[in-house]
Amino acid sequence: MTTVPDEAALASRTIIADPSGAAYNWTQTDSHILFSARVAPSVVEADVGVECRVDALTVRVRGLLLLRGRLYATVNKDSVDVLVRPIALGALADADSDSVKDNSVNSVKDKRPNPFFNIVIVRVPKSTLKNHWPLPIQGGIESNTDTDPHSLYLLASSLHNLGDAGTLKLMHTAAENGSISAMLKLAAWYEIGKEEMPGLPVSKSESSALLWHKRAGNAGNPEACYILMTTYASGSHSNPKSFLDALQWSRAALQAGFGEDLDGGAMAVEQPRLYQTLLFQTGLLLMEGGSGIGEPKPEGAVASWTVAAREGHAQSMWNLGIFHLNGFGLEEPNVTKGIELIREGVKKVKELSMPPQLSGLNEIALDALVEMDAELRAQGNSFDVEKVKALAALKKNGQLNTSTPKVTEPITPTQKKNLRRREKKKSAKEAVTTTTTASTSTVPTAATTTSSETGEQEAAGMDWGVVAKKSFAVAIIGVGVFGLWRVAKGTA
Repeated sequence: MTTVPDEAALASRTIIADPSGAAYNWTQTDSHILFSARVAPSVVEADVGVECRVDALTVRVRGLLLLRGRLYATVNKDSVDVLVRPIALGALADADSDSVKDNSVNSVKDKRPNPFFNIVIVRVPKSTLKNHWPLPIQGGIESNTDTDPHSLYLLASSLHNLGDAGTLKLMHTAAENGSISAMLKLAAWYEIGKEEMPGLPVSKSESSALLWHKRAGNAGNPEACYILMTTYASGSHSNPKSFLDALQWSRAALQAGFGEDLDGGAMAVEQPRLYQTLLFQTGLLLMEGGSGIGEPKPEGAVASWTVAAREGHAQSMWNLGIFHLNGFGLEEPNVTKGIELIREGVKKVKELSMPPQLSGLNEIALDALVEMDAELRAQGNSFDVEKVKALAALKKNGQLNTSTPKVTEPITPTQKKNLRRREKKKSAKEAVTTTTTASTSTVPTAATTTSSETGEQEAAGMDWGVVAKKSFAVAIIGVGVFGLWRVAKGTA
């Protein structure tokens, strides 16, 4: 089994890298350089130690090194300010995200305090006003590498942009010293390689890419954890396929983003697409089963997709709609909920379409099915999915006959059998009384079946396990095709 980050270690982080892996971020005005970093919610200003010279700066949080190095230019060392403050949840949200627009929980207007971390800000005044700094740290203090890991990463990135031959060595040093940004950068470089992208300093190496993704994941980067989840789920990068390991990394991704169980924590707010895709892929793994996790777990898939659908993930809505339509992973089918979810998913993503069970039905026909379901539920019954299939077989020219009478009582199998028997006797009697003439000899035709009987026969002749398989395949968008149809086939 793969080694995943320790849950207690993730929960007790003092300095917390942002989603890109940066230990700190910096900006500047005409008069100041400002450094900001995420720290544990319990950190206060007294926990932040600053040593400033005119040409160097060191910042520690509870004794842990945050920033250290020789400054790009001189500063006023006696006027350094330190501030530690909370940040509202809304400040973490991406205002351009579709999830933010669709889900008020992730709104940029959310003023609730962020319980996951505080922000420490160090403001350093420039000695020379309007002096633009390309980098805050230009090197180490006592030696070239006597600096913090993230500053080394920034230096290595700057050298890479200039085509400097020392880029790779410095990037490795930054990563070895703990820069998550450097780990992610090396993983990306090795994943692509200079064979595909000339200008990169390394050749393609899946093993090296996997190594640095593991290092970044164990350091608490949610995206690296997700990448490792998909790697183990698909059995790529020379790894044996293991859903067990994949689900371990799925859980680690949530914990790294301050989530718990299926709650995404900070990741749900500032990385909504990653959070939703993580839940979607987790549901696919649970639905397929095998590869170390035993039998399929449709109930687990329903739980994951329910949260993802609530967050606005279209494919999860679609899959969950299929499950509600058929009762997979649920106590009973819920046609109304299924149609609602499928409609919403199709509305959000144009590549999705109505599943075979509902294809060709117009909005009027779908509303009729919802109305039938409501009437049956009012009587204490559930809408059997077999009725949906029969109704689908009755469609003509892309829609059901809008004059179809409402069903007030469920038709039992015995009633269906008796109805077929009466229709056959009637047809046989009509066939016997058919006459022929000498001038126009005709051959007696087979008994004519009613439209409802034809619909039932067509429905009976369809392999609905295959239909379910095709339906689920449409929604599998992402890394790996995990065969959602297996349980559906066994249930149908």
